[in-house]
Amino acid sequence: MKKHLTGLLVLGAALLLIATVAAAANAQNAKLGQKAAQKQALRSMIRPGAALRGLDLTQQQKDQVKAIVAGQKDGIKATVTEGVKARLIMNRALASGASEQDLKTAFDNVTNAQWNALQLRSKMMAEIKPILTPDQLALLQKRLQKVDARIKNRIKK
Repeated sequence: MKKHLTGLLVLGAALLLIATVAAAANAQNAKLGQKAAQKQALRSMIRPGAALRGLDLTQQQKDQVKAIVAGQKDGIKATVTEGVKARLIMNRALASGASEQDLKTAFDNVTNAQWNALQLRSKMMAEIKPILTPDQLALLQKRLQKVDARIKNRIKK
């Protein structure tokens, strides 16, 4: 009976250890996945690719856009890194039950990172717009109006 009980205790301890290691690995993977998702979201917020998709850019226009984006590569990287770090710090503050002031500071840092991303995108789009034809500009404007309409519809719901 004593051997049986000891065996069960060893088995239980082994299962607990395995569960703990698995939970730690899952938590680490979740953090990495979250960080990658946040990085991708910020990159897409900065890079003009989605806005220009479907405008039938000529090869020369594509090359000019690539040059503009390449010229901002360091700024894009810094802005994305700033945003991801700020978001992770805010998430940690939320999870740890931080004070209202600490949460406000973390939120302000996220907002500042988003503002920096918006400014960078605006700067790049200001450089890209002169490259576009009047028809391409009109199509871009039409897309922006559709986005505005979708946002307004979501707000109404």
